Amino acid sequence: MHSSWKNAVEKSIVYKKLADKYQSPKGYAPWNDVVRLFSIAGNPEYLRHIQRSFGVNEETQPVLESGVGALTAAALDAPAIYVERNLTEAILCTEVSAMEPPKLVLPAFFICLPHNTLFDDDGDEITSLLVIVQRTYLQYSLAMSDAVLDHKTILINREIEHKNLDNLRVYAYTSKHAVISVIHGWDTSTVPKDDTSPITYSPSAGDAVDKGAFRQTTSAMMRIVKNVILIYNYQKNYLEEIPEN
Repeated sequence: MHSSWKNAVEKSIVYKKLADKYQSPKGYAPWNDVVRLFSIAGNPEYLRHIQRSFGVNEETQPVLESGVGALTAAALDAPAIYVERNLTEAILCTEVSAMEPPKLVLPAFFICLPHNTLFDDDGDEITSLLVIVQRTYLQYSLAMSDAVLDHKTILINREIEHKNLDNLRVYAYTSKHAVISVIHGWDTSTVPKDDTSPITYSPSAGDAVDKGAFRQTTSAMMRIVKNVILIYNYQKNYLEEIPEN
């Protein structure tokens, strides 16, 4: 790790709040490595620099949104859920049909995956997912925003009208530090051909992106997220909660 990158990470609110919170079991990415991935974007100074220098566009939006997600996770002291390998393999084979939102017990949480479980369309590994419920994301993103009150009210009312507050915002970093951002509703199936949820990938890939393969990746992400939420609601004994350090 370059010293400048390391310094930026260690100055991040996210790193200061969440580092050393857990000790990952064998076979999972070290917890602090997970936190580091989200820590640079989860730095208000860095987010303001991006907005001032580059604005909000297709290239900066996933970074900005993952940064707000990381700051939200830090503010809420979001827990980590470690999913056992056999269960992860079963989950990846279990589609979730469109349904009414279940009771959302955790407004923000990390899902830590066994090594060699999930990869993006280029074959780069994804070791963790950050999940933020839309109503929680909006609460924190608008609090961090300089937007005028009228704009905030319009945005919240629009989300209420479209029944989007239970939607799931999911962020992941690949082993090459590329960010993936997905917004997924419970009214959308996790079957790739039925999945029309908005997804964001690195625009540097340009036309080289295999959108079908990328949809396979994001659908696998959502199978994991939705099944974990359902298990957490109804069969929590299948999930391992690691004690905090």
